[in-house]
Amino acid sequence: MEPTEAQTSRLVNLQYQLALLVGQELRLLPMLRHFFPPALKALGCRAAHVWLSGDGLAPPELRYSYPARDSSVWQDDPRFAGTTTALRESPGRPQMLQIDHHTYLYLMPLQSIGRCVLVREGEPIDPVLIEAIRPIFDRLANACRASLDHERIEHMQAMAAAGERRLRTVLETIGEVIFQTDDDGELTFLNPAWQRVSGMEVEHCLGRRLIDFLAVEDETTFREAFRCALDTGQESPRLEARLEASDGSFRWVAIRLRPSHQDSSDSGVTGTLIDVTDLKLADRLKREFTSTVSHELRTPLTSIAGAIGLLKGSAAGALPEVARNLVAIADKNCQRLQTLIDDLLDMEKLIVGKVKFAFEDLALRPLLEQALSDHQPFAETHGVRLTLADCPLQARVRTAAGRFQQVLSNLLSNAVKFSPEGGEVTVTAQALDQTVRVEVRDSGPGIADDFQAQVFERFAKADASDSRRLGGTGLGLAISRELVEQMHGRIGFESTAGAGATFWFELPAVSSA
Repeated sequence: MEPTEAQTSRLVNLQYQLALLVGQELRLLPMLRHFFPPALKALGCRAAHVWLSGDGLAPPELRYSYPARDSSVWQDDPRFAGTTTALRESPGRPQMLQIDHHTYLYLMPLQSIGRCVLVREGEPIDPVLIEAIRPIFDRLANACRASLDHERIEHMQAMAAAGERRLRTVLETIGEVIFQTDDDGELTFLNPAWQRVSGMEVEHCLGRRLIDFLAVEDETTFREAFRCALDTGQESPRLEARLEASDGSFRWVAIRLRPSHQDSSDSGVTGTLIDVTDLKLADRLKREFTSTVSHELRTPLTSIAGAIGLLKGSAAGALPEVARNLVAIADKNCQRLQTLIDDLLDMEKLIVGKVKFAFEDLALRPLLEQALSDHQPFAETHGVRLTLADCPLQARVRTAAGRFQQVLSNLLSNAVKFSPEGGEVTVTAQALDQTVRVEVRDSGPGIADDFQAQVFERFAKADASDSRRLGGTGLGLAISRELVEQMHGRIGFESTAGAGATFWFELPAVSSA
């Protein structure tokens, strides 16, 4: 049986209206609001409910009802759940469910994207009409899919725009200069911080090489770091250079570089540049102050130490017991002050590169035996044993003997001070491929986890009663690190709180010097 002429006219009109909507309205809800009032009138239905799945995989959700006030209590009817199951099992075939003697539900498939439920009261819809409207609901499914895709794209565009605004805000307000270059080092991006640091407008600097803004003396260092980042694909070590500003002055900057292609298809490098001029000035003033004060203290301290020595030697006559005790206390603290001044001056010389190293090819074992012999009296006063556990007889090291002993002396002194009475400090050495490694292991309390990152910092001392009781300047390990690094080696430690600590350093073996 064919639809009547009037029904056919209404269906053609619905298809025409739907075609217009698809071309004019991409938003889902406005499109459905325009389509369903005439559609329901043409089909003689009371209401419509549309379930859609955003990605075609998740279960469909109710996205639209017309009229909005329509009650859908039949959704909880077990028969409705069974009918939706039948619709899924027979995709493309409409399903009918009679709720009561005068209410009928028609579940129209929307091409794997969901379903539409038509509510009709009175007489059921002619099956011939149901077949006739299936193409209309196929087109409705395409329209819904296009609308959902449009909404998804709009959402992604909104998120991208919001992210771009946040990124632009960060780039414009951050104090660090962020830059990108191509493989030739020409600047392709600069954030506004560049103008604050250099005094030059960003637009006038793009396309120029970053190295051209650096002092001539720093070009080689930058060029090596740039090639290192490109060739290894890893972030380059931090480097400091002088940047020439628009007024001709030079600003000290710290630069880090990493290859851009790690995060994108771009070539070249991405980097950060921080103005450290004020920090370097403050650091220089602090070092000059420390050096000046240390030098000024050394002269009167020498006189004080000499006077105390004369008193101890009875140059002023025999001293009563109480006076001898006071002189001993003064002498001990005078020595501690002398050690502090020496450490401060050593640290200053190391930082500014004034320490000279007389490198030699030396047998390792005699160096270790001498250090243990020199510290034996100190260890005995603390009730601690010193042991040379292992050292290859043929091991030789490229080092400066005096500076080697200074490093080992700092490690041994610390190990003895922090070992309990009756404890043991063990020294071992081993020859590696291109280096020799010396380890000093104590039996003390170990290093707390929250302090380990500061161990080699200047004046670093754990906030514990033992540290305060044992004293020290807090410079020994910092000096040791500087000495080892300037002797082309490295230093570190291993420790678990409560289980002692092992400090080690590595220096070039003679065969690899």
